[in-house]
Amino acid sequence: MSSDQLAANLRLLTSYGRSVADICRKAGFNRQQFTKYLSGAARPSLASLRRICDFFGVEEHEILRDEEAFRALIRLRPPRLGKTDDDPVTQFFTTLAGRHDLDAAAKLAGYYFLHMQDEPRSPTITRSLLRMRPEARCLSIKGVERFSANVPGLPRVLKYAGFAVVSEGRVYVAVDEILAHRSLWFGMHYASDFSGVSFLNGLSLGIDPQSRREILAARMILQFLGPSIDIKRELRRCGALPLDSPDIDPVVRYATRNDLAPGETVLMPRL
Repeated sequence: MSSDQLAANLRLLTSYGRSVADICRKAGFNRQQFTKYLSGAARPSLASLRRICDFFGVEEHEILRDEEAFRALIRLRPPRLGKTDDDPVTQFFTTLAGRHDLDAAAKLAGYYFLHMQDEPRSPTITRSLLRMRPEARCLSIKGVERFSANVPGLPRVLKYAGFAVVSEGRVYVAVDEILAHRSLWFGMHYASDFSGVSFLNGLSLGIDPQSRREILAARMILQFLGPSIDIKRELRRCGALPLDSPDIDPVVRYATRNDLAPGETVLMPRL
């Protein structure tokens, strides 16, 4: 990009501060040199650019975007102006959210059936319902899982909430059971470049909400239902379904099997 574009992006970031002098004092920048960056008369070195990005809380590849794209990004994520958070959990998720692809995420918005064979002692497929909705820095997730009346220690319905980040063709998911917080799941799915995708294959790792709270890893698949659905009707279709249920798509039955094919040594999504 040109020095003029970089200068325009720097001026936008600086506009969130009290003054150029105040920013230079807080960040330890040489005011005269920083003024040259703002005017486009000089271009910062890579080391200086890294310091500038660290202060404002942006990535180097972001500040080098064209002016319009960068302005749209900053509207969603205002600069930090030197404010830091030493909490490593916050830092991790902030960095992850910074990689979120808004355009790719918009194609995934809607309702899904989530299918897994997560009962190690029962040949069934668990089907739950979830919704993914676009937010500024992620996809928000809400999900519902139904159980039969004879499952000890569990209510008939468990509700989950979490988020997903879409980056470089992958969907990173984290959801937590919101009633007793006894079940936490992480998943990764292959994303699609197309709107209205039918299936998203992936893997999950989580905690069984039943009394033993076993750690489970399993293949999973998301089946797209649409941007709007009859929620009550689709919830009635959820629960633990027999493997040979006519309501299960053959793609789902194949994609949720947890066996290893000849030559495989690790669990990978079925494509």
